[in-house]
Amino acid sequence: MERTCLFVLGMHRSGTSATAGALCSAGISFGDNFIDKKPENPRGFFEDARINRRNSRLLAERGLSWYSILPKKKLHTLLACERSDDFIEDICQYLDETFPEGIFAIKEPRCCLLLPLYNEVFERLGIRVRALVVRRDYDEVAMSLHRRDQIPRFYGFALANFYNQLIDDGVPRFWNDSRELTYSRLLSDPEQEISSVLDWLGIAKDESKMEGVREFLDPALRHGDASQHSGIRRRVFLASSNFIINFAPFDCAKVIRRSHRLSGCAT
Repeated sequence: MERTCLFVLGMHRSGTSATAGALCSAGISFGDNFIDKKPENPRGFFEDARINRRNSRLLAERGLSWYSILPKKKLHTLLACERSDDFIEDICQYLDETFPEGIFAIKEPRCCLLLPLYNEVFERLGIRVRALVVRRDYDEVAMSLHRRDQIPRFYGFALANFYNQLIDDGVPRFWNDSRELTYSRLLSDPEQEISSVLDWLGIAKDESKMEGVREFLDPALRHGDASQHSGIRRRVFLASSNFIINFAPFDCAKVIRRSHRLSGCAT
């Protein structure tokens, strides 16, 4: 039986945990080795602990972190497949052990920084990829990061822009079967959005599980509203962050790390 990976991709604090939790409630397997719940996500992250640790370790080995921003060409050079064979082999072995058949899902936001490596993993294993991209307004992401980590709002906005650019570059390059879901639509009509994903995957909806989906996706999960922000400020943030993404002379995380004492461990 062909193995298929539902690859849930999105920036941190963009709704990937809510999406993964709802899909898990609907019957899709994300495994059973999750990282611990935290106050900012009391219902869980639905991230495989070993994949989370391995992604974090590789980034740290290359002097990077989940909140790195640097020119994409430099990122791809640091994380080139020919320099990362141990990582690729580790992930291949783990997926073979954990998901030997059928449809399974992976959600871990750091994967957005590592798309070429994960493409190599899936190609070696002959796994079909269905990429589900979760989007959230950049200002709302920035507000959430500021609440959780005290990251300056401009940097949070730039980080959301960076992750989404990596997704927009990588997904069509590597996989021809993808779709998008927005956090706002997910919370406003969870049953419709999750049913649509199940239809796309060719999975019959189990009505007995949809109540669990509705209970999991409480609209109160949305703590930020970007409608109050001016269009002028958003345009300035977007133009400035594009400049940083394309021309930063070093990984901007170094500045944030020194000023905010962040580690590479947050999810």
